[in-house]
Amino acid sequence: MAHALDGIRIVEVGGGKQLAYCGKLLRDLGAEVIKVEPPDGDQLRLHGPFPDDEPGPEQSGLFIYFNGGKRGARLDLGRAEDRVVLGRLIDGADVLLLGMRPSQARAAGLDPDVLLAERPGLVVATATIYGFTGPYAEWLGYPIHAYAGSSVAHRVGDPEREPLNAPLDGADIHHGAVQLAGAVLTALLHKAKTGDGQLVDVGSLEASNLAIWGHGIAQIVYLGYLTPERNGFQISGGVWGAWPTKDGHFAIMTQVPRHWEDFIVGLGDPEWARNPLFMGLGHPGFRRDITPEQGEEIQRLLRGPFTELLGQWTNAELWELCRRERIACQPVLTIPEVCEADHPNERDWLTDAPGPHPPLRVPGRPYHLSKTPWREPGPPPRLDEPSVTAWQGEHRPPAPLRARADAVIEPRNAGQPLAGLRILDLGIVWAGPQTIRFLADFGADVIKLTTNTRPWMSGVRGGSDPADPMSWEWILRNRRSVNIDLRHPEGPALVRRLAAVSDVVLENFGSGTAERIGIGYEALSRDNPGLVMISMPPAGSTGPWSDLVSYGPTLTGLNGMKAISGYPEDGSISEEAAELDPIAAAYGALAILAAVTHHCRTGEGQHIELGQAQAGFTGLAEGVIEYTWNGRDVGPVGNTHAFLAPHGIYRTVGEDDWVAIACDGDEQWRALAGVAGRPDWLEREDFASPAARRAARHAIDAELNAWTRDHEKRGLAERLQAAGVPAFPVLEGMEVIADPMLRERRAEFELHPDFTVDELLNGIAWHLSKTPPRLRRPAPAFGGHNAEVLGEYLGLTETEVRAMEESGLLA
Repeated sequence: MAHALDGIRIVEVGGGKQLAYCGKLLRDLGAEVIKVEPPDGDQLRLHGPFPDDEPGPEQSGLFIYFNGGKRGARLDLGRAEDRVVLGRLIDGADVLLLGMRPSQARAAGLDPDVLLAERPGLVVATATIYGFTGPYAEWLGYPIHAYAGSSVAHRVGDPEREPLNAPLDGADIHHGAVQLAGAVLTALLHKAKTGDGQLVDVGSLEASNLAIWGHGIAQIVYLGYLTPERNGFQISGGVWGAWPTKDGHFAIMTQVPRHWEDFIVGLGDPEWARNPLFMGLGHPGFRRDITPEQGEEIQRLLRGPFTELLGQWTNAELWELCRRERIACQPVLTIPEVCEADHPNERDWLTDAPGPHPPLRVPGRPYHLSKTPWREPGPPPRLDEPSVTAWQGEHRPPAPLRARADAVIEPRNAGQPLAGLRILDLGIVWAGPQTIRFLADFGADVIKLTTNTRPWMSGVRGGSDPADPMSWEWILRNRRSVNIDLRHPEGPALVRRLAAVSDVVLENFGSGTAERIGIGYEALSRDNPGLVMISMPPAGSTGPWSDLVSYGPTLTGLNGMKAISGYPEDGSISEEAAELDPIAAAYGALAILAAVTHHCRTGEGQHIELGQAQAGFTGLAEGVIEYTWNGRDVGPVGNTHAFLAPHGIYRTVGEDDWVAIACDGDEQWRALAGVAGRPDWLEREDFASPAARRAARHAIDAELNAWTRDHEKRGLAERLQAAGVPAFPVLEGMEVIADPMLRERRAEFELHPDFTVDELLNGIAWHLSKTPPRLRRPAPAFGGHNAEVLGEYLGLTETEVRAMEESGLLA
């Protein structure tokens, strides 16, 4: 059976999980990927998990997971002969994935400027922590530094303790890798139209920041919100957090007043909860409208009687209440519990990795493409196999995207990779609209279905006033808006007419909703067989969990993400970054681009199903492998790392200031001891080797905290970097806005001359050197393009559109 990227050739050179996972995602969609390793093997071969904790270069579970099905070449890039071999491979490739800093790339003979001058059709894609350009391009870093610099770490965790990193290198895997893969396919579609390659640059820090924190910038800068802090339990348009229960933890998020009120009633309607302030937690704009003193009163109730009440209930009892009353809250499952649950096994959340002994189960597909299925893992490259020196399969470069004959290309859209691609965006809340935002920024003509009857469903707004366009700018930019009330008898029929002249449709309603109202894939593709449609239900369209009402922060309870985010010392859970929506959005954009690439070659449409919980689960490979191989539950992991020590976030001078420090190997450890002026650290037997330091991580953390607390965070990070120690200050929301690297890279987003206020809102981490993302139009007024779009797409007259508006159809 055909795969979406069949015949596309990719060379992967360098190190790191962002690079390896990006290559895996593209390989699993059909590309031929040749992984280039040094003669003694990739660094990941030294990192586990290993079966029974017995290390071996062919037994690393993570290496097997990231590289299954890739072909292997072992080359010493310091040797001229090996550089010639690599050059021949690159000559036959469409894409070079490069996991190096600029100086490393130059030393290896892989300077992107030189490569692109010699091979103008090549796409060179760089996987780094800080980006390939900018003031930190040569800084050393690991995923913890990306998360520290993104401002997300600063708001996750207990206010009396250190901020928390994304577990299991999530900044690289969930954000950097998936977004890089999407950016690569965007560049390939541009190459198919023009023959031009270009540099694609995605850094994990920026990818994490702009995915998770985009609406926060609008809230702080333009709408007067306070910068979020670690407060244990979030208060936004409702309650948000993980509470201990009689037998575990339960994830709660109540963004709808009815959910919160019914939940309290279901818990017994205690008298103390009838406090109007407490019962008001479910109302939109609540966080903005309360005073600091009122916030403290709410926290007292949440930490006191509310916590005590939930401790009297089991997870099963709470979940039965929530499923019965259709409340979007779920239990927190550990990774072992997820692996053994019925729903993940019925939905193929896990698959077998061929080759290793004992047999290995790893996360499976993040999405299902109906005509071009995900490729099952193959065996990984082995060090005892002959090194690859030539391409094997048929080379099939991508075909150009052809706009419909009646497509209108705006002047500011000319030359963008996705110009001419028509998308009907039925997305709601966050994941759906953000999926399409990636594509809109690169030229897709997006029609956003909105409604004034339930405006908050159209996206996660930055402010509480839906009539204020600035509330929507961060997520609904570069779209035109048509108001359609789907509850009107003629609403679904009008959607079907628009879908019949569109290339892509997205919906992320609850499972089965689109089908019930007559706008599912079967109905829409009947008149448009070339349609690509993506559905993004919370947990998939089938299986025991398919009926769930949920938000991203409660779905992470079910898929294992929340259970590993917390403090290992006492087992407390603290996951408050709302990561699953932007993670699902990045996977959704990637899947759409893959399906569009296939459509460009064949004209064939297809249906994509992306269960958001399953997509997030695919990034937990390290924890899954620890369980399936070794029977071990990894979480919660706090700021610890299975292979790096020290690896943590340490207090510095300031009320809530911190620095992230991590070391890999003896050289960086010696450099750290030198900067700290502690030669005695090098003489301690319990600090003598990487393995010893991992075992003594608590002692090392105590020593580092005692030292760092007397230093300013940015100055200390700069001193450590100058000495060769990976370090980065933990930034909060306003510091991210002013950070020199993010400011410089944000400027690469081409603004509209009439809308310069968007400078702080419209960043995107996908940097394409020849086709940068561009602001063509600001967020639309709801229904502001009714006549324009319905006339252009369907040939309706203004009189006909006015009649639809008067009937309530376009409400």
